[in-house]
Amino acid sequence: MNLHSENCLDDVLDLAFNGDDSITLGVFSLLPRFQRFQYISSKDQDRIVEIIRRGLLGPSPHMRLSAADARGRMNDGSAATDLQRAIDMGI
Repeated sequence: MNLHSENCLDDVLDLAFNGDDSITLGVFSLLPRFQRFQYISSKDQDRIVEIIRRGLLGPSPHMRLSAADARGRMNDGSAATDLQRAIDMGI
């Protein structure tokens, strides 16, 4: 997998949907790297939003914190609200 190629984004997103929390946590650390690409399809953008949404709602404090951190590193202005919600849920 070449993380310097836009072609690997789809593979990375597929990993997050496999149900393994440890892999999803790794995907959260990779997501902000993909912002440097010129074009991310709307389908992939929707998948990124869904991965982060699932993480923010996850039962694990570590998962919620990692999702909020990924969202914040992706320059999303509403990330602070999600991080506060994750903290309030018991990080």
